[in-house]
Amino acid sequence: FANPRVNLSGQELALARILFNRLQCAQCHDVGSRRAPNRIAPDLKLVNKRLRKEWIVEWLKDPQKLQPGTPMPAFWTDGNSPAPDILGGNSEAQIELMANYLISLGQ
Repeated sequence: FANPRVNLSGQELALARILFNRLQCAQCHDVGSRRAPNRIAPDLKLVNKRLRKEWIVEWLKDPQKLQPGTPMPAFWTDGNSPAPDILGGNSEAQIELMANYLISLGQ
C-alpha cells in the first residue's frame, strides 16, 4: 500500500524542514542514507510505504496513546504548538504538514 502522492509547495517544504529540524527528528530517526546519532527509531523514508496518513497524524498528536512507553516525545501536548512562529502556531496545521512531509520523504 502507499499513501496518495503528496505535493508540497516550496513554502510548505521549507516550513516542514524547519519544523523537522527544530523537533530534532533526525536525532533518533534515520532518513534513508542519513544516519541518526541515536538510531532508536524507524527510518522515516519508509513511512510512505508502511503507515497510513491518518495513523501518522494520530501518532504525532499523542505517541503515548498509541504505544505506551514509546521514546517518541509528544511535541503537540494538549494542542500546544512547539513552534508558535510556524503556521501561526496552529498545531493541527503543523501536524498535517509534518504528516505530509514524512510521506513525501519516501515518494
